[in-house]
Amino acid sequence: NDEIAGTALVSLSKIDKFISAEEIRKFLRRKTWYDVNLIAVLTAIQNLGDEKFLPIAREHASLKFNYEVRQQAVKAWFACSPSDPNLVNALFTFAQNDILPVRRVAFSLLAKMKLERALPVLEEVVRSNGDSDIRKSAMDVFGSLPSYFFTSLIPCSRVMRPFLMSRHTWSVVLPKPNFTNL
Repeated sequence: NDEIAGTALVSLSKIDKFISAEEIRKFLRRKTWYDVNLIAVLTAIQNLGDEKFLPIAREHASLKFNYEVRQQAVKAWFACSPSDPNLVNALFTFAQNDILPVRRVAFSLLAKMKLERALPVLEEVVRSNGDSDIRKSAMDVFGSLPSYFFTSLIPCSRVMRPFLMSRHTWSVVLPKPNFTNL
C-alpha cells in the first residue's frame, strides 16, 4: 500500500508541477516501513524542482537518515537550488566522508556543477582514500568532465597529471602518493 501511494506521488509530480507544499507535508506525516514515503516525497521534490521544497530536501540530507534518504535528499536539494552555497558545502562533506552510494551522488552533482573548487576535493579522495571503489568513482567524475574544463588548472598537480593526460584511455594508473614533496 505504501509503495502504491509513493509511486502515485512520484507519477503525479511528473505531470502536475503545482503540487502544494501542504500536500507534500501531509504525505510526509504518514508512517511507513523503511522510509518508503520519505524517499517518494524526495523523488517528487526532485521532479518538481521548486525552491519552496528546499527546506524539506535540506533537512533530510543529514546523517540522521539512512543513506538512501540522504542520496535522494541531495538530488532533490540540487534540483531545487543548484547554486545554493550550502549545497556545495554539503556535497564536499558527502564526497569526503560518507558511504560509497552517497559519495557517488555527491561526485556526480559536483561534476554537473562544474566547480573548479571541487577538483581539489575530488583529487584528495583519489589520492588518499583507502577504498578503491571510492577512488574509482572520483576518477570517473574526472573522466566525465570536458577537457576544456581543465585548461584553468595550471599548474596541474603531480598526482592528477597522469590521469588527466590519459583520462580517455581508461587505463589510468596513479602514482603512489608521496606526502613528503606535495
